[in-house]
Amino acid sequence: MCALGVIALLVGACGRQSGLDHAPGVCVNGLASERVADMHAALAKAPGPVALGGGIRISDCLGHDSSSGEIQTVGSTLLSVTQDLVDASKRRRSDVALTELGYLIGAAHRGAARAQGVADELVRRLDQELQDVDVGAPAYKTGERAGRAGG
Repeated sequence: MCALGVIALLVGACGRQSGLDHAPGVCVNGLASERVADMHAALAKAPGPVALGGGIRISDCLGHDSSSGEIQTVGSTLLSVTQDLVDASKRRRSDVALTELGYLIGAAHRGAARAQGVADELVRRLDQELQDVDVGAPAYKTGERAGRAGG
């Protein structure tokens, strides 16, 4: 009986693709306002390499075996930043905001692809925010490509 439990545990562990049991701390710890500010600061480097504290990529916040609470926390942060960037891109018609927004969306798609379905609803929700955004604009496309490639 004990041997069956060990085998089940090993098989379950082998099925993990990401190697992480939880979201990196920078993605879920601290105040929501601090996580949002940290993500905005990191996105200022887009379309170049964007990293949160400790070199954590935005996609790393999604590409793990997370609890529903972690996905909710990460999702709340990503949604807040997405909404801020959508507003900024409309208000200022800013290529900078479009590039950062594209990067964020690309990185979210990259992370969700590694999360094996867990983050699909979150990415769908982020994509809904893009209704009034010119996703065909060169700045947005440049950011999105960079986010999908290395975000």
